[in-house]
Order: sequence, then C-alpha cells, then structure tokens
Amino acid sequence: MTNLVGQPLPRIEDCRFLTGAGKFTDDLQAENQLYVAVVRSPHAHARIGAIDLGEALATANVVGAFTGVDLRESGIGVIPSSTRTEPFRLVNRDGSEMALADQYPLAEHKVRFAGEAVAFVVAETSLAARRGRLHTARVGHRDRCR
Repeated sequence: MTNLVGQPLPRIEDCRFLTGAGKFTDDLQAENQLYVAVVRSPHAHARIGAIDLGEALATANVVGAFTGVDLRESGIGVIPSSTRTEPFRLVNRDGSEMALADQYPLAEHKVRFAGEAVAFVVAETSLAARRGRLHTARVGHRDRCR
C-alpha cells in the first residue's frame, strides 16, 4: 500500500460547489418548517441572571423561545455522548472509563465560554427567528466569574 500522508487526493465535490450547484441544509424546505436562532453569551465566564423572552415571544411569526431551564423542565436533558459507545469509546491509560461530563443544549445558570448558547428562538421564518434573537439579546449576566 502506498503512503497517502502528504499526498494530494482527488476531490469530487469541488465542481458542484464552484459552480453554485452545492446543496446545503439551509436549502431544504419542508411543510410547516420552523427555524431556530440561537442566543449566545458574549462573556467567557459569567453567571446568568435573568433572560427576558417577552419581546422575543411578541415578535411577529415567533412561535416559541426557550432557556436551558425551560428545556430541563420540559424533560429535555443531557445530549447523549458517544465517548462510551464503540468505536468511539474513550478510556484512560489504565483502561478505566473516562469521566463523563454532562453536556446540555443550553447553559442554565452559568456560561463557561464566550458564544455558549443560552436561549433558542423558534419562528416560522428565518428572519423572524433572527429578529426574536435580537430582542432576547437582553440576557442579564450577574457577575463575571473569576
């Protein structure tokens, strides 16, 4: 077998992307389709105070807006991890299971990195979802963690 490391590989997808014929998930349209815009934290590490969804919910064509607390209360929990599933099972050097940190769709009480998702705005159009996100941008961060 020839060593392929460092060697150019033939690319079959370039033509469709360079000619504008590429298909992306944003191109898909379904009946009764909804769109989601994500509200993200501008802070690298801070406690979340209040998230006011009132204006977002009052935005035309917005059908819902949710925080991490809303998701948990509705029964949506941890995002399943593939780190304990073959072939991705990760173990420590001694063969023991690695610690599994719970990962939730939205931060609840504290953000741990800039850009962490703190709320979802769901709407009938992409534009309405983005407008609702702008109205939800008033996330109260109490104090930045040190």
